[in-house]
Amino acid sequence: MQAADRLLAGEAYHLDPSRPVFTNELGKRLSPKAATNAFARLAKKAGITITSLHSTRHTAAMTHIRNNTDIRTVASMLGQSNPTVTLNTYARVVQGAKRGAADMYSGWLDDALSGTKKSDL
Repeated sequence: MQAADRLLAGEAYHLDPSRPVFTNELGKRLSPKAATNAFARLAKKAGITITSLHSTRHTAAMTHIRNNTDIRTVASMLGQSNPTVTLNTYARVVQGAKRGAADMYSGWLDDALSGTKKSDL
């Protein structure tokens, strides 16, 4: 949408070097309140029941952590310069992801050893 707005606006379009996600038709950054209100309208129209736009940020972060995206990448996606902030915010999810990884390896070992006799170990 921003590319289309830029073409339509021509020289009147404000090209923000920080590349904000939410802009108006002239490329100006939307206020957080305006972005939240727009999201609420779109979510209602789409039948999405979510409490807030900010909730989608947490959902995205937790989904990436649970799917083993490295924490530096998650922090970068969230615009956090220090992954420690991300680790502190999502420590509960990180611990769950670690448990999931341990369970996965345990399953692999169980599968690998299922036909092995103890005397072969």
